[in-house]
Amino acid sequence: MSTDEDKSRKDLLAELRDLRARNEELESLLIECKRAIDANYDARHLFEVAQDLIDLQKAQWELQKERDYFKNVLDNSADAIGIVDSKGRFIRWNKRAEELFGYSFEELKGKSAFELYADKEELDRMLRELRARSYVRDYEIVIRTKNGCEVPFSVSISMLKDGKGQNIGSVCVARDLSQIKQVQAALRESNDKLEQRVQERTTELINANTKLEEANIALRVLLEQKDEHKRVYVENMLFNVKQLVVPLLEKLKSSGLKDVQQEYVRLVEANLEEFLAPYKRELSHSYGLTPTEIQLLEQIKQGLTTKEIADLLNLSKRTIDTHRHNIRKKLGLQNTNVNLRSYLLSVENAPSETGAVHPT
Repeated sequence: MSTDEDKSRKDLLAELRDLRARNEELESLLIECKRAIDANYDARHLFEVAQDLIDLQKAQWELQKERDYFKNVLDNSADAIGIVDSKGRFIRWNKRAEELFGYSFEELKGKSAFELYADKEELDRMLRELRARSYVRDYEIVIRTKNGCEVPFSVSISMLKDGKGQNIGSVCVARDLSQIKQVQAALRESNDKLEQRVQERTTELINANTKLEEANIALRVLLEQKDEHKRVYVENMLFNVKQLVVPLLEKLKSSGLKDVQQEYVRLVEANLEEFLAPYKRELSHSYGLTPTEIQLLEQIKQGLTTKEIADLLNLSKRTIDTHRHNIRKKLGLQNTNVNLRSYLLSVENAPSETGAVHPT
């Protein structure tokens, strides 16, 4: 083998060694890269796992907060709250329920809530309504407590559903109505007493009013009697004057008196007429006669006809007829055949049953 060939072979072997060394170096570097890649993957996976753990921890914290809040609401509620499963068995019972019903949760855990209701028929009606509507609101029902007392409660129940709409239980909120019922009963009793008192007072007022009306009637009778006595007195006085005084004056005037004496008699008649005028007006008022009707009475007694009276008073004949009709009505002659002039003349000088005369 020549020197050139040996040299070429040496160079080739050297190059081959260099290539092998380079290959080993690359393989080592590849292994390192692979390790780095694997290590980076593991770190990334570890980070994701750690992040999941952190999220889970946060969720647990939030869940715990919700549980604590829910427990705080249950424990501090003013109403009794109970949660039952789909079979009606207790799975939760707050402190207020223990106070109102007397049972601890341990005593009721796993037992049926239906055993607490005193009226089974009413319970069946409430359950039918609950199944039909999935809830009941402010349903009044009696529940028997641990000591045997039957207490009225207002209950509101809502059914709990899972994601598929299946019933998994229900939650019940119960409010004690005992105090409200007592207040209502006291209020009804107070109203009954008040109504009774009003009725009694009304009866008293009716009786007092009746007595007052009777007293008023008696007073009116007395006043009417007084007015009647006064009217009789006036009628008697006028009758006596006409029967006893006026005839004497007429005789005096026709007895040949001197002029001075005649003047005295005329003055006596004038004064007597003036004296009697108020009594005549009062008497006419007793019968309700108007001044025109009183004037008409005198003209009727004188025998004047309706036409003559109408001409004298400058009134229509119809007006005179109306006055005559009213006079007959006031004197009690309506619907009778009694002649008005004859009646007036017949009673002018005759006393009535009471000793009085009719108006003139």
